Amino acid sequence: MTENDQTIPVEDEPVKTPLDYLRYMPIDLSMYPPDDVVVEAICIALSAHPDTYVRGNAILGFGHLSRTLRKLDEKMVKPIIEAALHDKEAFVRGQADCAMDDIENFLGWKFNRKRPRVSIPAPRSIITKAVYCVCLVLDEESNILVERHDLPGVAAPSDRFAPDPRGLSHGYEWRLPGYSMMRDPPPRAKKLEELWMARRKKVWLNVSNEFNESAIVQALTLEGAVDHKYLDWLEIICCAYLCDRADNVWPPEEGLAQKWLTEEQFMAGFPVGAHDRYVYALFREFMTDQ
Repeated sequence: MTENDQTIPVEDEPVKTPLDYLRYMPIDLSMYPPDDVVVEAICIALSAHPDTYVRGNAILGFGHLSRTLRKLDEKMVKPIIEAALHDKEAFVRGQADCAMDDIENFLGWKFNRKRPRVSIPAPRSIITKAVYCVCLVLDEESNILVERHDLPGVAAPSDRFAPDPRGLSHGYEWRLPGYSMMRDPPPRAKKLEELWMARRKKVWLNVSNEFNESAIVQALTLEGAVDHKYLDWLEIICCAYLCDRADNVWPPEEGLAQKWLTEEQFMAGFPVGAHDRYVYALFREFMTDQ
């Protein structure tokens, strides 16, 4: 259908299936639109395809057409792209985002980029017993600072680890820096709050410092916490702070061990508290929205 021949198999490469060709078709046709083919209609049809990559590339095809043809049926195409921004697959959502950028640039359309948050069933009335601040401290390479009360010579998992004073994680689990907001904050918490407010409002322009979320969770452990009981509902105030690791914005206290974990280590490679992983998931959602 185009001058770009995709039918000749290359030596040592697997033979492409019809689905493989269908995945590349919207990209190929939209970047080099043939005179006798209505590429927009093909992209509209394939935008509802059950295969993630066919569907996503069809959406991206609209962006290419805005550049190559400089025209699209706004009434037909715009709702399709906005709906794709809510697709269950991250690949399709990403392609929709790229298509919107191209179309806004070449055709001047305005899109509704607001992603609705997932609604999670919850009790009609929740009474929280305590409030904690949980801070996501990130270095210049997006590594995440975690800590735990550690006893020398003891390897996790072990019941000899001191408990999490927030009651949000088990003692052997690594956790994000945090403190109770029901009591006077420790000195390092006050310092971090001062720096966070200064960078968020005045100096630091990185959008990650705008992250400030509130979540309702249940306490996981009996040990350590003094302001609530097991399975009480708690509020956690979540914020993020981007820094150079050398800044030492959250220095370790006596008896505390600290690590800088990559995202992969934080989410899967190390024992990290479930609520702390939830905070990071909220942060990722915020950054995707941004």
